[in-house]
Amino acid sequence: MRLQSLHVQLSTAVQRLASLQRRAGAGHLTPDAPKLIEQTLEQLELALEQLRAAHEELDACRGELAAARQALEEQRQKYWELFDTALDACLLTAPDGEIIEANRAAAELLNITQRFLVGKHFTLFVCTDRGRVQAQARKLAETGGSADWDLEIRPRERAPLDVCARVVANAEEQTLRWILRPVRGGNASAPAPSDRA
Repeated sequence: MRLQSLHVQLSTAVQRLASLQRRAGAGHLTPDAPKLIEQTLEQLELALEQLRAAHEELDACRGELAAARQALEEQRQKYWELFDTALDACLLTAPDGEIIEANRAAAELLNITQRFLVGKHFTLFVCTDRGRVQAQARKLAETGGSADWDLEIRPRERAPLDVCARVVANAEEQTLRWILRPVRGGNASAPAPSDRA
């Protein structure tokens, strides 16, 4: 609001100055012209001072914004390092199972390069009941909460293996966080997700 008011004041003063210049150029100055010129110059001076102050304020805000952006980037980097170096396989997916983020452990577990995991659907790695896993994941994403599922997955170019999946939904963001742990000594007939939460 303050900048808009300043803009109006500056605009008015500039218009009055232009009008005075036209009148002076045409030789149509009235006896009160010196007083009018003085008032216009005072208005311009005031508007310019306010403009300088607004500019300084904007510079200060820009500095604060840059500092906040830097702090946010540092926090994001810390989060990513923590996520990426976690010992458990971690995935962040959309409700339909499309992988948004995957850590190194997930890439190793699924035997696919990390950057190639992003954009793939996690259910491609599920051996049985893919449709049910996908439906349960969507339902969990909508309602929120968490669930523990036993899944049989097939990593790329490797034998199937059983994993315990802890799935946590963020209903607000419509995302799912998956923590996958191989089941030691498990069999190849792991049940699909049940309705337990």
